[in-house]
Amino acid sequence: LEGLEIEPERIIKASQWMEEHYSYLVIEGAGGVLVPICRNYFMIDLIKELGFPVVVVARASLGTINHTLLTLEALRSRQIKVLGVVLNQPTPSQSGICEQTNPEVIQSLGQVDLLGVLPHSPAISLEKGEVGNLEELVQKHLDLEPLIRALERASSPLPYSQRRRSALLKELDRRYLWHPFTQMQEWTRGEDLLVIERGDGVYLEDSDGRRYLDGVASLWTNVHGHRKREIDQAIEDQLTRIGHSTLLGLTHAPAIELAERLIKIAPAGLSRVFYSDNGATACEIALKMAFQYWQQQGEVERASFVYFENSYHGDTLGAVSVGGIDLFHRLYKPLLFQAVRSPSPYCYRCPRQLDPLSCGLRCLDDLERIFQEQADRICALIIEPCVQGAGGMLVAPSGFLRRVRDLCDQYQVLMIADEVAVGFGRTGKMFACEHEDVQPDILCLAKGITGGYLPLAATLTTERIYAGFLGDYSQKRTFFHGHTYTGNPLACRAALANLDIFDRERVIERVQERSRQLAEGLGRLWELEHVGDIRQKGLLAGIELVRDKASRDAYKFEEKIGIRVIQKARTMGVILRPLGDVIVLMPPLSISARELDELVSVTFEAIRQVTEV
Repeated sequence: LEGLEIEPERIIKASQWMEEHYSYLVIEGAGGVLVPICRNYFMIDLIKELGFPVVVVARASLGTINHTLLTLEALRSRQIKVLGVVLNQPTPSQSGICEQTNPEVIQSLGQVDLLGVLPHSPAISLEKGEVGNLEELVQKHLDLEPLIRALERASSPLPYSQRRRSALLKELDRRYLWHPFTQMQEWTRGEDLLVIERGDGVYLEDSDGRRYLDGVASLWTNVHGHRKREIDQAIEDQLTRIGHSTLLGLTHAPAIELAERLIKIAPAGLSRVFYSDNGATACEIALKMAFQYWQQQGEVERASFVYFENSYHGDTLGAVSVGGIDLFHRLYKPLLFQAVRSPSPYCYRCPRQLDPLSCGLRCLDDLERIFQEQADRICALIIEPCVQGAGGMLVAPSGFLRRVRDLCDQYQVLMIADEVAVGFGRTGKMFACEHEDVQPDILCLAKGITGGYLPLAATLTTERIYAGFLGDYSQKRTFFHGHTYTGNPLACRAALANLDIFDRERVIERVQERSRQLAEGLGRLWELEHVGDIRQKGLLAGIELVRDKASRDAYKFEEKIGIRVIQKARTMGVILRPLGDVIVLMPPLSISARELDELVSVTFEAIRQVTEV
């Protein structure tokens, strides 16, 4: 080849042809990833254009740590998927401390799967073309199963043009998008992005043709699975009429019909529906509604709210004012209105170290004291019924919600129930308040209201509160609040189809059955060394990982244990999302028994591999 000019385009076309004619294609690189193929074009450029994942092969001897880590860094800087590392041992006479310790060091520092270490074999000779006992060595010393799984996940059935489109989308994402709750420096340097193209049932498919089980219901929203025929059809039918019309001064059938349906299934006493478009706005409306109600009742001193530690009600400033997660909320404190925080039932880390079965709900002593001292200055308490979601899937002990309602009644404080995450069947009841026969004064709904299809939220309240806003136009008692897409007809029609499916398919009964299966499956996770607590309510669960099970010591924030677990699960075909070191399981309610087993099994294995191997 000396003196010949290499043309990368010819290599790419040849690989395209081979992809079309062979089941598998493995390309061996020529030297390292920064070896130039031609002027200003390196091996890494070819790898990027081909869109193939990479197995890094290196010697296990002195100097390999630096060489291998630099190779991994170069590949990841170009967002090229690394499947793992294989190390070759030198001759036995050269084997020393470096060769013995380098594999573990590379695996740890490089945060990469070590697929194996091949020992030296004198029977193999490249010069003579003798492969000797290579097959035997590979089977004995390489862990091929994770490599095969990784190849299956990384391999794309798509033609080259579609792979190039996928790569372009990822590059454009890194260049233009700013993602929520995401450290973008790490995102833009990440090896691979999942560009979701389509969904089917509980599965998602990315732009490279890979399928993943949607283990978090597309952020706790999806109810009946993706591409549910009835909801698809309802939206298509509505599009033949109108896509959007305002509720400011006008009305329309989907909003009217949905309001009636919501009131019929909501806890008793709720009689009015105010629409918005997401959970934060539903809570924001509830806070303003409660405040203005008391102001118009002449009790102008009622200007404060009570909320719980570890609570989350959204990211708008009113919702943040009653949020109890310091990581999310502390920075914005100068912008917020004053509110009173009460302890939440985080039983696994109870500050009093009490047993939730015998403590008598002592964590509510503080709430009662707050009410005793300040009730005449409090307009409402806001609570996530039964489960604090973003706080770590903290499941309240039995009787907690009922006691909160009783205290609110006793001290004449309005109770706002934020069921954005737990409403619409998630806990095994249509609404979580039903578990303890609680009727809130205001109920906030979103996420599952449209089956996970379109943004829509609703704030439901009582006739008593609604009547507090009635009066002559000149009195200015109007609730001056609204959103451009309030009660969007497409979203309302999707929500109506969603409720039809609940009735027709007896969804609540199925959730209760799957919840029992999930509880049984999660029992196996207790045997894992670093599973400290498992919390479940219906078809949602939080698995808290700890450094030490006996002491309950947490991992350091910078160790990113939760993130590493969900990244491992992704290589096994499951999408999860952590809350710190709590692994959240919240699949679509339509998940089958087999799919739920898959979700739990992958979660088990991902935790085991990250925390124990």
